[in-house]
Amino acid sequence: MMQISTKNIDSVYTNNVSSNAAAFRQGLHDGIPIGLGYFAVAFSLGIICRSSGLSVFQGFLTSLLNNTSAGEFAAITLIGQNASYTEIALVTLIANARYMLMSCALSQRLSTAQSFMHRLVIAFAVTDELFGIAISRPGVLNPYYYYITMEAWP
Repeated sequence: MMQISTKNIDSVYTNNVSSNAAAFRQGLHDGIPIGLGYFAVAFSLGIICRSSGLSVFQGFLTSLLNNTSAGEFAAITLIGQNASYTEIALVTLIANARYMLMSCALSQRLSTAQSFMHRLVIAFAVTDELFGIAISRPGVLNPYYYYITMEAWP
């Protein structure tokens, strides 16, 4: 029976300087394809922002404050139709509700020794793609793995 070495896998999920660097490199490797996909979505969001009458700064601010493309598309479409603030907030909340559950699942994968700040940053930056690669990793999730995948966003 063939045994698979877990030495390299385990080192990525412990929390020391060398494992943080290894987690960072692995996250960069895993995040590049996601970043390329986000690049195409960013063009679509820019086009819809422009057609909805938003300025470049308003489109930038919308993307900065809302990390999910589904929520952004919904909000920008409603803004373009002159919807009320309540309607925009409600639709955006409904479109993004699943990310609360994803954040809870990811928090269970973090070490109990992780600080509140690590947990807060990871919870803020949950998207479908990042959740998918992070939750599929074996063992405890190293925050530095997740941070570099977050940076793959355009």
